[in-house]
Amino acid sequence: MTGGVRDRVTTDGVTLERVSEHAWWAQCEGYQTTAVVSGTAALLLDPLSGGRGPRIRDAVRSVLGADVTAVAYSHAHRDHAGDAAELVGTARGEVAVLATRDCAARLPRLRGTVAPTRLLDDGAVVDFHGIAVEACVVGGHTVDSTWFRLPEEGVLHLIDLVHPGQAEFDGFGMAPDLGDYRAALRRALEVDWQVLTAGHGLPGTRADVTLVLDYLADLEAAVAGVLDARPPQQFAGAASHNYGRIEARVAAVQEDVVAALTPRWGALPGFGEAAPSHVKRMFAHLVWFG
Repeated sequence: MTGGVRDRVTTDGVTLERVSEHAWWAQCEGYQTTAVVSGTAALLLDPLSGGRGPRIRDAVRSVLGADVTAVAYSHAHRDHAGDAAELVGTARGEVAVLATRDCAARLPRLRGTVAPTRLLDDGAVVDFHGIAVEACVVGGHTVDSTWFRLPEEGVLHLIDLVHPGQAEFDGFGMAPDLGDYRAALRRALEVDWQVLTAGHGLPGTRADVTLVLDYLADLEAAVAGVLDARPPQQFAGAASHNYGRIEARVAAVQEDVVAALTPRWGALPGFGEAAPSHVKRMFAHLVWFG
């Protein structure tokens, strides 16, 4: 690493913020990766897409004096993985590509990715030039969602489950099951870390994970109460087809629940835009799983 590097640097639209001795939170156009730097070698946790990965690679090289020699996939969604082929193809030397077996099985469906050169078992700890990096499949966002944790650095790379500084994404970001989503968040609080790279938003803390769990609890309680107060029979004449009657009930539940949540949560950036989708997801979750 070059001497005299500031703890936060912005260059060519890329922000690098030091979050531990060897880890940098890196952001480009609303997407984030973690750059793990050991001497002149760097590991990027997620290649990103849309040219963001190479731009972060170039920033790490110019600011920190390190070349990307390894990349790792956190999950098989193209927006976080699609620049892998370009990163590998334009590298100055060989680039190791890491993924858990769960993630690797889903990568072939994505454009822009390359096959892993090293498959990781769930719970494996990788030694990246003396820096321990733990890979655990936790699900919650996708079935293959993997966290990368730097236990000696206090850094957790857990993508698309939390959006620090703002409301959660529309419909909780394609989480396949809200029960699994909540379980993954709780599991994150069972291990030691202080700083979170979340994929979007600000650098996170443990309080951000707790905040989402609190929001889920409030949301579930409010939706459950309104579902009882607005049974299907109220909407029997709302439309000629059952789909229309269901949508009328959903809309009524959304209106009542958003109003109930606004006193506590209304100031959270993005709440007004995202909350109706959260209500709809929780409506479905409670109908399916009770």
